[in-house]
Amino acid sequence: MYEELARTVLLEDADARLDEEIRKIVERHPKARPDEIAHYLVVRAALRGAAVGAVASIPAGFLAVLPIAADLSYQVASLNRLGLGIARAHRRRTTPLERAAVAVGALAVAGAARSFRAGFLRGARRSLWRRAPRLVPFAGALAGAASGALAAWAAGKLAERAFAGRRGRR
Repeated sequence: MYEELARTVLLEDADARLDEEIRKIVERHPKARPDEIAHYLVVRAALRGAAVGAVASIPAGFLAVLPIAADLSYQVASLNRLGLGIARAHRRRTTPLERAAVAVGALAVAGAARSFRAGFLRGARRSLWRRAPRLVPFAGALAGAASGALAAWAAGKLAERAFAGRRGRR
Protein backbone atom coordinates (compact mmCIF):
# COMPACT_ATOMS: atom_id res chain seq x y z
CA MET A 1 0.00 0.00 0.00
CA TYR A 2 2.67 2.51 1.00
CA GLU A 3 4.76 1.73 -2.06
CA GLU A 4 1.84 2.50 -4.35
CA LEU A 5 1.11 5.75 -2.51
CA ALA A 6 4.75 6.80 -2.75
CA ARG A 7 4.77 6.02 -6.46
CA THR A 8 1.69 8.15 -7.08
CA VAL A 9 3.18 11.04 -5.12
CA LEU A 10 6.54 10.94 -6.87
CA LEU A 11 5.48 10.03 -10.41
CA GLU A 12 2.77 12.05 -12.11
CA ASP A 13 1.54 9.34 -14.47
CA ALA A 14 1.91 6.30 -12.23
CA ASP A 15 -1.54 4.79 -12.70
CA ALA A 16 -2.46 3.64 -16.22
CA ARG A 17 -5.66 2.04 -14.87
CA LEU A 18 -6.92 5.48 -13.94
CA ASP A 19 -6.39 6.81 -17.47
CA GLU A 20 -8.19 3.76 -18.84
CA GLU A 21 -11.14 4.28 -16.50
CA ILE A 22 -11.47 7.94 -17.54
CA ARG A 23 -11.17 6.95 -21.21
CA LYS A 24 -14.04 4.44 -20.82
CA ILE A 25 -16.24 7.06 -19.16
CA VAL A 26 -15.54 9.52 -21.96
CA GLU A 27 -16.33 6.84 -24.56
CA ARG A 28 -19.70 6.13 -22.93
CA HIS A 29 -20.45 9.80 -22.33
CA PRO A 30 -18.64 11.79 -25.05
CA LYS A 31 -20.29 15.09 -24.14
CA ALA A 32 -19.66 14.78 -20.41
CA ARG A 33 -18.21 17.82 -18.72
CA PRO A 34 -15.27 17.42 -16.32
CA ASP A 35 -17.56 17.62 -13.28
CA GLU A 36 -19.75 14.87 -14.74
CA ILE A 37 -16.71 12.67 -15.37
CA ALA A 38 -15.68 13.31 -11.77
CA HIS A 39 -19.18 12.30 -10.64
CA TYR A 40 -18.92 8.99 -12.52
CA LEU A 41 -15.54 8.37 -10.88
CA VAL A 42 -17.06 9.00 -7.43
CA VAL A 43 -19.98 6.67 -8.12
CA ARG A 44 -17.65 3.88 -9.25
CA ALA A 45 -15.37 4.35 -6.24
CA ALA A 46 -18.38 4.41 -3.90
CA LEU A 47 -19.75 1.14 -5.31
CA ARG A 48 -16.37 -0.57 -5.05
CA GLY A 49 -15.78 0.78 -1.55
CA ALA A 50 -19.24 -0.33 -0.46
CA ALA A 51 -18.71 -3.85 -1.78
CA VAL A 52 -15.29 -4.28 -0.17
CA GLY A 53 -16.45 -2.66 3.07
CA ALA A 54 -19.49 -4.93 3.27
CA VAL A 55 -17.47 -8.10 2.79
CA ALA A 56 -14.74 -7.00 5.20
CA SER A 57 -17.27 -6.11 7.91
CA ILE A 58 -18.95 -9.49 8.12
CA PRO A 59 -17.91 -11.14 11.39
CA ALA A 60 -14.93 -13.48 11.08
CA GLY A 61 -16.96 -16.54 11.95
CA PHE A 62 -19.03 -16.05 8.83
CA LEU A 63 -16.34 -15.11 6.34
CA ALA A 64 -12.70 -15.18 7.37
CA VAL A 65 -11.03 -14.83 3.96
CA LEU A 66 -10.69 -11.04 3.78
CA PRO A 67 -8.69 -9.48 6.59
CA ILE A 68 -9.66 -6.01 7.75
CA ALA A 69 -6.19 -4.71 6.83
CA ALA A 70 -6.86 -5.59 3.19
CA ASP A 71 -10.01 -3.48 3.35
CA LEU A 72 -8.06 -0.45 4.61
CA SER A 73 -5.31 -0.90 2.01
CA TYR A 74 -7.84 -1.19 -0.78
CA GLN A 75 -9.81 1.81 0.40
CA VAL A 76 -6.73 4.03 0.73
CA ALA A 77 -5.56 3.08 -2.77
CA SER A 78 -9.06 3.56 -4.19
CA LEU A 79 -9.53 6.98 -2.58
CA ASN A 80 -6.09 8.08 -3.71
CA ARG A 81 -6.90 7.06 -7.30
CA LEU A 82 -10.23 8.86 -7.00
CA GLY A 83 -8.60 12.13 -5.97
CA LEU A 84 -6.02 11.92 -8.75
CA GLY A 85 -8.73 10.91 -11.22
CA ILE A 86 -10.80 13.96 -10.39
CA ALA A 87 -7.76 16.15 -11.02
CA ARG A 88 -7.26 14.43 -14.39
CA ALA A 89 -10.94 14.75 -15.24
CA HIS A 90 -10.54 18.50 -14.82
CA ARG A 91 -7.41 18.33 -17.01
CA ARG A 92 -5.36 19.44 -14.06
CA ARG A 93 -1.71 18.49 -13.73
CA THR A 94 -0.85 17.92 -10.12
CA THR A 95 2.32 18.88 -8.34
CA PRO A 96 4.12 16.43 -6.03
CA LEU A 97 2.79 18.43 -3.07
CA GLU A 98 -0.79 18.13 -4.33
CA ARG A 99 -0.35 14.39 -4.94
CA ALA A 100 1.03 14.04 -1.40
CA ALA A 101 -2.00 15.93 -0.06
CA VAL A 102 -4.30 13.56 -1.96
CA ALA A 103 -2.48 10.54 -0.47
CA VAL A 104 -2.68 11.95 3.07
CA GLY A 105 -6.34 12.79 2.55
CA ALA A 106 -7.02 9.24 1.35
CA LEU A 107 -5.35 7.85 4.48
CA ALA A 108 -7.34 10.21 6.71
CA VAL A 109 -10.73 9.52 5.11
CA ALA A 110 -10.17 5.75 5.00
CA GLY A 111 -9.03 5.78 8.64
CA ALA A 112 -12.09 7.76 9.69
CA ALA A 113 -14.38 5.36 7.82
CA ARG A 114 -12.70 2.40 9.48
CA SER A 115 -13.09 3.97 12.95
CA PHE A 116 -16.76 4.71 12.31
CA ARG A 117 -17.36 1.17 11.11
CA ALA A 118 -15.51 -0.39 14.06
CA GLY A 119 -17.49 1.67 16.57
CA PHE A 120 -20.77 0.87 14.90
CA LEU A 121 -19.93 -2.83 14.77
CA ARG A 122 -19.04 -2.97 18.47
CA GLY A 123 -22.34 -1.37 19.40
CA ALA A 124 -24.36 -3.47 16.98
CA ARG A 125 -22.78 -6.72 18.14
CA ARG A 126 -23.46 -5.92 21.79
CA SER A 127 -27.08 -4.97 21.23
CA LEU A 128 -27.98 -7.49 18.54
CA TRP A 129 -26.07 -10.55 19.74
CA ARG A 130 -28.54 -11.34 22.53
CA ARG A 131 -31.71 -10.27 20.73
CA ALA A 132 -31.17 -11.27 17.12
CA PRO A 133 -27.79 -12.91 16.50
CA ARG A 134 -28.70 -13.68 12.90
CA LEU A 135 -28.80 -9.96 12.13
CA VAL A 136 -25.18 -9.33 13.21
CA PRO A 137 -23.63 -10.22 9.83
CA PHE A 138 -26.19 -8.07 8.02
CA ALA A 139 -25.60 -5.12 10.35
CA GLY A 140 -21.86 -5.49 9.81
CA ALA A 141 -22.20 -5.67 6.05
CA LEU A 142 -24.53 -2.66 6.04
CA ALA A 143 -22.13 -0.60 8.17
CA GLY A 144 -19.20 -1.60 5.98
CA ALA A 145 -21.04 -0.74 2.79
CA ALA A 146 -22.22 2.60 4.14
CA SER A 147 -18.79 3.61 5.43
CA GLY A 148 -17.10 2.59 2.16
CA ALA A 149 -19.56 4.54 0.03
CA LEU A 150 -19.52 7.60 2.30
CA ALA A 151 -15.72 7.63 2.34
CA ALA A 152 -15.67 7.76 -1.46
CA TRP A 153 -18.27 10.50 -1.51
CA ALA A 154 -16.34 12.58 1.05
CA ALA A 155 -13.01 12.08 -0.74
CA GLY A 156 -14.67 13.02 -4.03
CA LYS A 157 -16.09 16.23 -2.56
CA LEU A 158 -12.69 17.18 -1.16
CA ALA A 159 -10.98 16.52 -4.48
CA GLU A 160 -13.64 18.48 -6.37
CA ARG A 161 -13.08 21.48 -4.13
CA ALA A 162 -9.34 21.20 -4.58
CA PHE A 163 -9.19 20.71 -8.35
CA ALA A 164 -12.42 21.89 -10.00
CA GLY A 165 -12.01 25.63 -9.67
CA ARG A 166 -8.42 25.87 -10.86
CA ARG A 167 -7.25 26.14 -14.42
CA GLY A 168 -5.35 23.15 -15.68
CA ARG A 169 -1.74 23.47 -16.71
CA ARG A 170 -1.87 21.02 -19.62
